[in-house]
Amino acid sequence: MAGLIGLLFGIYGIWLFFAFAQVPMDSDFASLVLIAQDILDGNYLLSDWNLTGATFLFSEVPFYLIGVLLFGVSTKAYLAASWLMALVLFLLGFLTLKGRKGFLQLFLYFALAAFPGTFLIYSARAHVGIFVLCFLALLCLDASARKNDAESFNVGTGLFYFLLIVLGTASDLFIIPVLVLPVLIYCFRGILSNRDQSVRLLWKWLGITLAGVLTGWLLERLILSAGGAELNSRIGVVEFTPLASIPQTLQLFTGLLLELFNAGWDGLRVFSIQSVFLPFRIAVLVLGIWALVRSLKEFASGNLEDRISILISLGIVCQTGLLIFLPFVTGRSAGRYFSYFPIAFAVLILRRIEKDDWLNRKICQGQGTLKALIFPFALILLISGIRPLPATRIVSPQDQLATFLRERQLTDGYADFWQANHVAVASEGSVRPRAISFDAVDGAVNLHPDNWFNKNSWYQNPQANFIVVMDGSPSSVNESNIRKYIGTPQETLRLAPYSIYLFPEGSIQP
Repeated sequence: MAGLIGLLFGIYGIWLFFAFAQVPMDSDFASLVLIAQDILDGNYLLSDWNLTGATFLFSEVPFYLIGVLLFGVSTKAYLAASWLMALVLFLLGFLTLKGRKGFLQLFLYFALAAFPGTFLIYSARAHVGIFVLCFLALLCLDASARKNDAESFNVGTGLFYFLLIVLGTASDLFIIPVLVLPVLIYCFRGILSNRDQSVRLLWKWLGITLAGVLTGWLLERLILSAGGAELNSRIGVVEFTPLASIPQTLQLFTGLLLELFNAGWDGLRVFSIQSVFLPFRIAVLVLGIWALVRSLKEFASGNLEDRISILISLGIVCQTGLLIFLPFVTGRSAGRYFSYFPIAFAVLILRRIEKDDWLNRKICQGQGTLKALIFPFALILLISGIRPLPATRIVSPQDQLATFLRERQLTDGYADFWQANHVAVASEGSVRPRAISFDAVDGAVNLHPDNWFNKNSWYQNPQANFIVVMDGSPSSVNESNIRKYIGTPQETLRLAPYSIYLFPEGSIQP
């Protein structure tokens, strides 16, 4: 059986790889490729880097290190990292299922979570590393308390859990709502109820979790201080979502949630094969919410037995609250902040099926069992998710731009963020456009580095001689600002949707 499960995971991994290949890389993920290469070149503390609101050092970056080790600076490195994170998270979700891990559970799990739609693949490329650490921590917590008493606590498992909290906190603060807050709530509930026999164990979890968060925060500060890397200051000025905007945020969040479950109907033809499968996709989301509510009701009543379901449910609630009441859900890209929900809901559903013994329960006092309903439902879900995929990667405009610049030996220049690092990776490092932006102060246009996933030393380049402008881009990098700040270009090259303005070397000074 283990061999069959391994074979199925292998085949699925191949399908998932080609599924990820259909979603073009963007500059955020290209930036992680460049960071991984810089670390491999010896810059372990990311000296001279300007980062985003998180370091990603121990969540995303390890996967990108693997990608760069295998493929160097290239889109293949990004693809390998994104695919590996998603595959590991899928595997960890399976390992968190309750009961014996047999073919039956695997079949149902695949039906619920194995074949993501395009939007989920698009979303499940960022913050997945922290979701992987959280699921690993859940497995540690469960393994450390199988006997439900303090004596069952395994020191080695506890230390590994502590390490996961430390590394996660030093990498991505989404570990707080997804894992840390749920663990604290769970422990406080068990301690205050005074009904659970494992109060001593809960105190240990509580102490280890809090110590891990503090140590992780200190580790992040130490790394930033020692290396001189800077976190983008925007994270420090986050404000609550205005009360008047909550309904709009909820509407957008709900739409993204439906799309993550491949259950969105915007633009869907009524008479189409996709609309036939739509009720089954929506049913998965409804079942997941039902399983979540059941877990939280048991938790509220003092039943702490199914700790994994409770912690996952609390994590979903905490993460949803964070996204609604802080300004994260502003567009389609916000799907990345909760892209683990489909796997989490699949785990909740299957653990509830196992706990309530659905597969052996009778239908209306008759002879049949719920298997007669569950298996056709799962088979329809499985069929609706499997789709043929092209064997070649989609070529993005940035890929074409990288080839265009390389063929003309234009190696050093500038662009807006969404073109810059993407082109650098797509050209395998042979073209190095750096991200810039313009602003206007008292009517005067100024040019400066765009300090988001960049290095200060990139801008000390006297050989830079071009600026890329994308048609219709909302970026401040446009022809008007270029002419006001630098002047008339020597030559303009055209590759739709791009214009490349050429200047003498050294004349562009951010």
